[in-house]
Amino acid sequence: MIGRTQIDILLKQVLSLSSADETEAVLLGLEEQLTRFANNTIHQHVAEDNRYLVVRTALGRRVGVGATNDLTKAGLERVLESAIAAARILPENPDFPGLAHPVAVPEVTAFDEATAGCSPAERAQPVDIVCRRAEEAGCIAAGAFRTAIHEWAVANSHGLFAYHPITLTDLTTVVMTDDSSGFAADITGRCKQLTGGRGCHRAGR
Repeated sequence: MIGRTQIDILLKQVLSLSSADETEAVLLGLEEQLTRFANNTIHQHVAEDNRYLVVRTALGRRVGVGATNDLTKAGLERVLESAIAAARILPENPDFPGLAHPVAVPEVTAFDEATAGCSPAERAQPVDIVCRRAEEAGCIAAGAFRTAIHEWAVANSHGLFAYHPITLTDLTTVVMTDDSSGFAADITGRCKQLTGGRGCHRAGR
């Protein structure tokens, strides 16, 4: 997770490097971890960590877009060059109203620290409940338990800045017998909502 302060610095750097009439920078951040299980057994833990920057530049009413996940200074310069080059060759858009000006953005609490810090061992505990209950019923369970952090931020050359982090967790499973199967899924922003109020760190057998 980058955090509001560092993202603000990064997006301001993008704007300072731009030679366009108007510039908008949008950052999409993802940290995702997944625990997979099959045949009533955990078989894989995987993780993804990525940042994706989308830049929109305007030369009058000509608008170009570029995207990258290279957040070095050289990467920022390249994506700006790409967006500006696209704007130069595109026809004018008479319906382009210009980029948005600063507005008050209400804060929405959607981030849970326990979910953000949920480890593979902690995710394994509620998965163990699913697998054991399936086994006790003479069934075979497969599925995945995911926890994720998303960060979204936007800034533009008119002074607009907005940032919103969220956590997400979901558990999906298919439970099978020899002649039938059933599917269940739940999604929420907090582990303890998904595990009956016990939280990732206290979910047990």
